[in-house]
Amino acid sequence: MMKNLLFLILFILVSCNQEPKKSIDSIKIIEKSSSKEEFLEKELNVCKDLDIAIEKAKTENKPIFIYFTGRGLPLNNNVKSNILLKNETTFNLLKNNYINVWLYVNDKINGRKWIEYQKNNFKYIAQPYFCILNSNGIIISKGIDYENAYKNLEQELKKYI
Repeated sequence: MMKNLLFLILFILVSCNQEPKKSIDSIKIIEKSSSKEEFLEKELNVCKDLDIAIEKAKTENKPIFIYFTGRGLPLNNNVKSNILLKNETTFNLLKNNYINVWLYVNDKINGRKWIEYQKNNFKYIAQPYFCILNSNGIIISKGIDYENAYKNLEQELKKYI
């Protein structure tokens, strides 16, 4: 049953309107996880705490990529399918050059904190939303909304490595 579901997900990914620049090996997705989100969290070594990410960034001397997201939000599922999984260059930039942080704004414990952080620093509260911090946790990008990320995330990531 799970394999059928995964094959259905892969079929949908392949059938999407926009052609990917390069696709990540779909077999790898099936072998390593039971969902896109689980696969991405594992492969991108996603952290869900900004303070821990800043410490890690200092140690590894890498910038931090923040993805303001929420569970069950449709555009966030599109980000995972159409931006992070379909563009191998973007995926590899994030995997190899960034400390990745996903801040869930609808998390019961920290959600309010992440909404306030996003609102206070970027004057924007919609998700998905992306920003880049240097290894000391200082904001170095103006922030990227869904539409701009869909078009320009790869170029934005290249600016800060």
